[in-house]
Amino acid sequence: MKLRRALSLSAATAALLPVAMAAAPVSQAADAPVPTCTEVSQGKYHENTFVTRAFGIPDKLTPSTRWTLFTTTLTNASSMEVESFKLTAWALNIDDDMDHAYLGRYIDLQYWDTSLHLWKTLRGSRAPVPAPDTLKPRTSLHVQMRLRLRGDVPMKPGEKIYGEVNVGGTWVNTSRNNCVGQTRSGGAFWAEKG
Repeated sequence: MKLRRALSLSAATAALLPVAMAAAPVSQAADAPVPTCTEVSQGKYHENTFVTRAFGIPDKLTPSTRWTLFTTTLTNASSMEVESFKLTAWALNIDDDMDHAYLGRYIDLQYWDTSLHLWKTLRGSRAPVPAPDTLKPRTSLHVQMRLRLRGDVPMKPGEKIYGEVNVGGTWVNTSRNNCVGQTRSGGAFWAEKG
C-alpha cells in the first residue's frame, strides 16, 4: 500500500513539475543573450557613439582642374575608448541608375597629410586615410579633403548624376561581441557636365 501511494505521489509530482516551471516568476528566467552583430547593425540597439559633421561639400560638381576643399569631423561621443580604428574615404553615384556607376572613377579625391604638409591622392574605392588606431572618449578627428570631377568623365552635356563623398570610420566594438562599429561623415552633390 505504501509503495502504491509513493508511486502515485511520484507520478503526480512528475505531471505537475512542467506546470510549476512554466508558472515560475520571470526573475528566475535565464539572462538574455548578448545581441548579435547583425542585430546591432540593423538598428535594433541604439549604438551611435559618434557625432559627425562635414563642411564645404558643394551642391554641384562640374568637370574642372580646380579642387574643391571640404572638411569632415568625426567625434567619439561615447565614454569608451574606440579601438582598432580605421578611416577610409570614397566618392560614388547614389542614384538608382546603374549606368552611372562609373562616376566614382572620375572623381579625384585627396587628403591633407599633416605630418608631411602635402596633399596625397587616394586610390580605389574606400581608400585608407591615415588615422590613429584608438580614439579616446570625447576626442575629435578632423580630416581635410579635396575633390574634383575630371574633364574626361563620360557624361553627356546637360546630364546630371546624383553623387556622394564620404569619410568613414570603423572600429571593433568590444561591448557588443566584438562587432564592427561604423560611422561616416560627408554629403551629396549633383555632378553635371555643362
